[in-house]
Amino acid sequence: IERLWKFMRKKVIDTCFYRKFQDFKEKVCEFFTHIAQYKQELETLISWNFHIPKTKTNFY
Repeated sequence: IERLWKFMRKKVIDTCFYRKFQDFKEKVCEFFTHIAQYKQELETLISWNFHIPKTKTNFY
């Protein structure tokens, strides 16, 4: 989730200033509606190789 959020920020939030919340909301919704166009970029960020730390609450 954090990587997707950072990527979305870089593409939508950091590139423009939105005076109205509605404009911001529309841009974010547009990003997720057309997320397929970012497939190659996202594949490099998101992988299944992540570490799950051992704690008392997970039983792995």
